Amino acid sequence: MIHLMKLELMKEKFMGTLIALISILLFGVGFVILICYTTLAEDGSFAFATAQELFLIGDILYRVCFIVLAGVLIARIVVGEFDTGNARNLFTYPIPRKKLLAGKLLLVSLITYIGYTVSNLVYLVSVTIFNNWKSMVPQHISMQMAVEAVPGILLEGVLLCGISLLALPFGMRKKSVSQTIVAASIISLLLNGSFGDNVNGRLYSIAAVPVLLCLVGIAAAVYICRQVGRADV
Repeated sequence: MIHLMKLELMKEKFMGTLIALISILLFGVGFVILICYTTLAEDGSFAFATAQELFLIGDILYRVCFIVLAGVLIARIVVGEFDTGNARNLFTYPIPRKKLLAGKLLLVSLITYIGYTVSNLVYLVSVTIFNNWKSMVPQHISMQMAVEAVPGILLEGVLLCGISLLALPFGMRKKSVSQTIVAASIISLLLNGSFGDNVNGRLYSIAAVPVLLCLVGIAAAVYICRQVGRADV
């Protein structure tokens, strides 16, 4: 499986994906710092009341971006193979179809997990340092506070990988690249869009929702891998 993932990396030339990952990382840090300093300069108030809110807004931004990015990757390296007809040639190799498809999906999940966790960790360190240099929230943020948020980020990375797979069945239904990306965008916005005035007022904040959707995403991916192994392309 690892060998298949390496071959996929070589075939797809993921330099564009690397640039996208770096861009998302910088966007999250830069956007939040800009909001904080703009609000402070305009009326002297803080954009976020606590360090937890500051950490949360970055987490939300990265969740939205990486669910959509995962959808784009699934559309490009999985659904796109069926849309262009390349899957017929790919499945002539002496490797089980479901193993080939699983390798592609594992690669997408690995990129999503690494990108999300690294971006969030860099964000935590960045806002902690910036806050101690020029206040972004009305409290001191210690590095210990940032470290305490790390286990949650690592766990959320796993959940995000499963949730990102939810776009796969929508795209595979009509072998449509555009439907895959649209589905990923809608899922991302529904989960992370706020309802009400509370910053925690979003579906993702209900603990059972991301866990359930992660399991559904994994189950859908397993089902599609098995179906592809049995059905004509």
